[in-house]
Amino acid sequence: MNFFNKKKHIVAFFVFATLIPASCFAWSGKVLSVSDGDTLKVLHKGKLEKIRLYGIDAPQKKQNFGKKAGEFASSFVIGENVEVERKGTGRYGRIEALVSVNGENINQLMIINGYAWVNRQHCTEKFCNDWIKMEDAARQEKKGMWSEQNIASPKESLRPRGK
Repeated sequence: MNFFNKKKHIVAFFVFATLIPASCFAWSGKVLSVSDGDTLKVLHKGKLEKIRLYGIDAPQKKQNFGKKAGEFASSFVIGENVEVERKGTGRYGRIEALVSVNGENINQLMIINGYAWVNRQHCTEKFCNDWIKMEDAARQEKKGMWSEQNIASPKESLRPRGK
């Protein structure tokens, strides 16, 4: 095969690869534990993978509704086989992904039911705008953590006092 034929094959491969939907690269695994409302541990091919739910931020364990957010997520995923659609890698090396169980998107369920904020800084997909509307609806309906007057986001709770 000459140089130009090799180049055509390489170009064709990259064109084809960019046309494949990201969902084709999803993988499945079994959820062994839920660290908190936005972090799962999934067993995949004999390896434990730490998964951060893409585009959302749930209360930390020690915050109001932190325990409830974790329990809510657990009620859907513990012991279940889930589909994981990787979106990237977070700053702590965790896989950031959309996670679905039985066709239900867990990231979205956390928002709809008032157990997570949309992470407006990092949620950049087209569906994030829909998620923001879902969060607003959950707030108006006082679902989950929105039943409290002054719920602080995890980012706010990590800030030093007086700053």
